[in-house]
Amino acid sequence: MKKIFILILFVSFIAGCSNQAEDSDSFFMEPSVNLTDNKIHTIKLDTVHIKLPNTSYNGYSSLFSDRIYFADKFFCWVYELNSELETVARHLGQGRGPGEIPIKNIAGYTVSEKGSHIFVGTTRDMYVYDTDFKQYNKVTFLPRQDSQTDTDPFQRYDFYSLDYENPIIRTYKKSVFFNVIGGNDEYNISTKPYYKKARILMEVDSENGNIEKVSGRLSPKVQYMTAFSKCRYDIDDRNGDFYVTYEPDSLIYVYDKEYHLKYSFGYNGKSMRTDYEQLSPGKAFLSQYKNEHLMKGYYTSIRKIGSYVFRTYQQENDKYRMQIYKDRVLLGDVSVPEYFRVLGKIGPYYYSEIVTYEEKEDLLIYKFTLE
Repeated sequence: MKKIFILILFVSFIAGCSNQAEDSDSFFMEPSVNLTDNKIHTIKLDTVHIKLPNTSYNGYSSLFSDRIYFADKFFCWVYELNSELETVARHLGQGRGPGEIPIKNIAGYTVSEKGSHIFVGTTRDMYVYDTDFKQYNKVTFLPRQDSQTDTDPFQRYDFYSLDYENPIIRTYKKSVFFNVIGGNDEYNISTKPYYKKARILMEVDSENGNIEKVSGRLSPKVQYMTAFSKCRYDIDDRNGDFYVTYEPDSLIYVYDKEYHLKYSFGYNGKSMRTDYEQLSPGKAFLSQYKNEHLMKGYYTSIRKIGSYVFRTYQQENDKYRMQIYKDRVLLGDVSVPEYFRVLGKIGPYYYSEIVTYEEKEDLLIYKFTLE
């Protein structure tokens, strides 16, 4: 079972500076078009249990071309599966020898639209491998010089960190993007300015590690000191558009590659329990946070594939669903299993991320069609 790790303050990792206006209202808007065509009432999921040797049952999934990859978080093996979900190769592994990756733990992984394998560590380190895992470039995240002296903490690089609880790494051209959270002794989620001024995404140059900027804002639907303040996002690799959703917000916001708002769309999930409680600072925070995420409803992932957008959500404890949009039109809202997230498409099939159950020592994946 995936474990929830709560990290409130990150002052030692990464971020950058943004040239965007301080007015957070410019980042959000109501939909100009919102249509439904409820013709998808259910999807048939094929479930496949995956057997991998020497795995910790913790890791990250990615898809490129006709291959699915699973990067083991702790052993640092990368398993390559074909569209029949057969293991065809195993790459890397933790170490400093030939063909190994010199990383302590993998904190995030993705494959770029050109097939480069990108690994993020826990010490501001990133490793970019070629498609065959033969050559790699290691970079360390470096802030822009002007952000070092900025007096506004929300524009300082040391205010932000990768969201280790739910790392989402995406690429567009030579840029790598991360979802980030922020905080220091003066400003954090317990202070109201955080909700107006904190950024949510960071852009890093994959060739030299330079932090280009941090972008975005928290949705106005994020309530003060609740457990639901995170974003989920994806990037359309055809044009660099961002598709952003927030845990408590029914809308999906679309921004261009420069993070200028284009439009929004989206509908409420069905029968979501949204009576969010305000958390107490101090020792009770962690247990309250876990209980809220266990019992309440919130949006959990978003994926843009071609003209389709898939957004998953939890209704309440042990009830999960997925919305299917095409060209901003809601086609269906269907029941899905626990931890279900869409990964990508190979041929006629859409595949889920590999679901990891550490206690059961089980890995499984789902696939489905929309035909």
